[in-house]
Amino acid sequence: RCEIPFPVSKISKLILDYKRRADWDLKFHRGQVAQRLKPNMDIVHDVFKSFSSPYKYRDFCLLRVWTRLQDGTELIAMRSVTHQRVPERKTYIRALLYPTGYIIEPQTSKTAPSEENESKEKADSIEKSNTSMDSKVEDTAMLTFVAQMDRESVLLVSPDLLGESDELLASILNISKCLEADGDAKSQKV
Repeated sequence: RCEIPFPVSKISKLILDYKRRADWDLKFHRGQVAQRLKPNMDIVHDVFKSFSSPYKYRDFCLLRVWTRLQDGTELIAMRSVTHQRVPERKTYIRALLYPTGYIIEPQTSKTAPSEENESKEKADSIEKSNTSMDSKVEDTAMLTFVAQMDRESVLLVSPDLLGESDELLASILNISKCLEADGDAKSQKV
């Protein structure tokens, strides 16, 4: 879980973009959309480097779905499936992900109620202060990655869990660096 100083939509767009995945994900080797099922649903093939062996890669065939909730939170959910467009290959070890994904929540700032609200009627004041307590900060989000893995897929992150590597955390922090670089590139073009 990590706070990223960018809007939810920019973070989710970067996570979903296979052309950019290797820019931020240190464990990612390659990937592609195998089939688009709906505007917010596809079958993807992901290949990741394995820490346990430099010559073995773990691959996944995933159903990927994304949505935006009413509060502005965006969810990117994945789970392993079998699909004819992503057959198992001898060069990879097929791993499984059970329901897994990213939760990207807009952050709120807590502001004190104004004096104007305090001078109004008590019920009106309480209602207004409650609404002012939840004003959105548009350029900050909390990114949470939740994974349920089988014994093959957990080998991708076990060095991070055991303190032997920080690639998982570095990958999440790289999301912010990529978005910063995007902003720098836009400002140079102007």
